[in-house]
Amino acid sequence: MNPLQKHVDRLFAGYPATGRIRELKEEIVGNLEAKASDFMAGGMDYEQAVQAATASLTRIDGLIDQHPLIYVNRYRLELLQRVLFFTPFCGFSPFLYA
Repeated sequence: MNPLQKHVDRLFAGYPATGRIRELKEEIVGNLEAKASDFMAGGMDYEQAVQAATASLTRIDGLIDQHPLIYVNRYRLELLQRVLFFTPFCGFSPFLYA
């Protein structure tokens, strides 16, 4: 297996194998291969180029958004409706005590 692919597989080891993750992995491997090619064009041998390319990417936390969007207003509206529904109407009016 390609050493760059192994490196990327290790970085993504804790993430689920979704389609989005697979696409991101393929993109990162392609970018690392291009970077290694650039290093080799600059005079490095293959092993040094692979090592330099893998050293440039050590974490992927910022690339993956594990926090889905939460639409808070929907829950606020539901809470308000429940409060209003279960609040007893005991003849209370704020205008009576003003």
